[in-house]
Amino acid sequence: MGIKTEELDSSVTGRVPVYVSKDDRYFQDKYQATPVPGYNQLFRHMLAQPNNKVPLNTEYREIESEVKFRRMVYTGSIDAFFDYVHSKLPCDSSL
Repeated sequence: MGIKTEELDSSVTGRVPVYVSKDDRYFQDKYQATPVPGYNQLFRHMLAQPNNKVPLNTEYREIESEVKFRRMVYTGSIDAFFDYVHSKLPCDSSL
């Protein structure tokens, strides 16, 4: 979004790792990887499983008590998922 690190509010920098370097990876771990066939194929495989249901155009909070799951992929705003308990991130594009 073009925001300099020093312009970020301390409530943001206290919750996410901030690195000042030319390394544009999110994590600075020595070993990082992408699935060999790519993320598209990974998700295609997960979605093709008969027990996986994918409700589209659905607000998570409206169905959370109805849905039983062992694992879930939530693709919304992380602050929304936690009901903005630590405020809204200024870089959240869904606001």
